[in-house]
Amino acid sequence: MPEATPTPAWRILALAAHADDLEILCAGTLARWVHLGHRLTMATATWCKFGSYDLSLDECSRVRHTEAAASAARIGADYHALMIPDNTVNPYDADQQRLVVDLIRRVRPDVIVTHAANDYHTDHVNLSQLVLWAGPILGIAQYETGHPALDYTPALYWMDTLNGQGFQPTEFVDITATLPTKIAMLESFESQIPFLKRYFEMDIIEQVQTTARYRGIQAGVRYAEAFRRYQGAGWGNLTIRYLP
Repeated sequence: MPEATPTPAWRILALAAHADDLEILCAGTLARWVHLGHRLTMATATWCKFGSYDLSLDECSRVRHTEAAASAARIGADYHALMIPDNTVNPYDADQQRLVVDLIRRVRPDVIVTHAANDYHTDHVNLSQLVLWAGPILGIAQYETGHPALDYTPALYWMDTLNGQGFQPTEFVDITATLPTKIAMLESFESQIPFLKRYFEMDIIEQVQTTARYRGIQAGVRYAEAFRRYQGAGWGNLTIRYLP
């Protein structure tokens, strides 16, 4: 039976450090949100110039963002890139703070999904903190950006870490029906699949399937993705489950 679409539909902002992070960590859930009629913006924080043995820095960036946009298009999502230099994401940098606040104000999300605070990459960790920094500023009109201040507070979720290491979920999403879509989105990254295989000796397709099965065992379904909802003050209505 098709799932009912809430009225009105929600706006979702999924913000990750690098092109392919969202696909690896939560694309099954993103696909379910879109299937339910919600509006999704997928965003990447960095240039993504690092990630190739063969391409120049600028060409690597161009290719990776093209792949990310193609992945988003597979499920009808918008795509946006903040273009912060790689390995420099910094929650205390005033320019980066303004970029993130303005992105959130532009999208006006009901829900934000980003990295867990203890993920493996410093850009992941620092982006998580950068989003947290933005929270109290989103509704302050005196802090001016290109878009007006929010008049509400969005909900905030942390997505799983790479390999699920050090992450204790509080909520799960059944992605059994959307795992093929997740894999198809990840396959958009034709430049990254062989790069990850060579650099990390990692078959990323196999890894996401294994992680989804592991989280599915925990959740009591075939395949699942894991999340933690941030429960600090000023982050949404905690009585509502926004995850599909």
